[in-house]
Amino acid sequence: MRFSIGFSTATSNKLYSGSSEVPNPTGEETEFQQWALNLHLQQSAQHRWSLTIPTISIEARNNTGVLEKVSGLGDFALVHGWRPEQNGPWEVLVGLELPTGEQLNTPAAGVIPPSLLQPGSGTWDPMLGVSWTKVTGDFSHTLNGIGLFPLGSSDADLNPGNLVQAMYRVGWRVNASAEASLGLEGILRTKDKLLGTTLANTSSMVYALRPGFRWAFEDVTLFVGARFPIAYDVDDTQIAPGNLLEFWLGYGG
Repeated sequence: MRFSIGFSTATSNKLYSGSSEVPNPTGEETEFQQWALNLHLQQSAQHRWSLTIPTISIEARNNTGVLEKVSGLGDFALVHGWRPEQNGPWEVLVGLELPTGEQLNTPAAGVIPPSLLQPGSGTWDPMLGVSWTKVTGDFSHTLNGIGLFPLGSSDADLNPGNLVQAMYRVGWRVNASAEASLGLEGILRTKDKLLGTTLANTSSMVYALRPGFRWAFEDVTLFVGARFPIAYDVDDTQIAPGNLLEFWLGYGG
């Protein structure tokens, strides 16, 4: 058994329409913070399990003050990884996000998609993905993709859109205990529906750079990473995701 504790934070304060930034005269912005506990069990060379338990805090504000502030448990995520070949490069990921997170009683449409303004989706969300890894000398290459496909609607009749993430990452082994990496990521969100109506200010495509540094010593691992968006394409007008910083401390064999 291995476990890790992580923290991530991001502030988003830029308005985009399509692929262009537009003025933000009212100072709309959101602040996101998350603590997460990840439990990892390597059942065998071909099967592994992970459980992620997050707590999330989200605040929306503008020039007049705080518009919405919500915090609490997020949705637990249970994921099973299966390698068709023992020690092979491919891994299939199948999982489920549980509706354990806090929800808004009356989510509202606006420049912030309502599915991003609450810790939990309020729906059962199946996950499906695939990962490929290859190591050549001091370099590692990883290509992975995963999709989240919410089923039904929340108690407030919010049907969050699908989420698909894909990333190619190159890692460089600096020495026996340290690795630096750089990834290129794409994140696609489809439209939210609220009270049976499709919301115009939802659906987006974001491209980002993902630098990171991992240090390991015996059973302890420290990872520091970031997400720096470099291009956006959003429907209508939305707050675009800002820079994200994350830290993970892991322990176990």
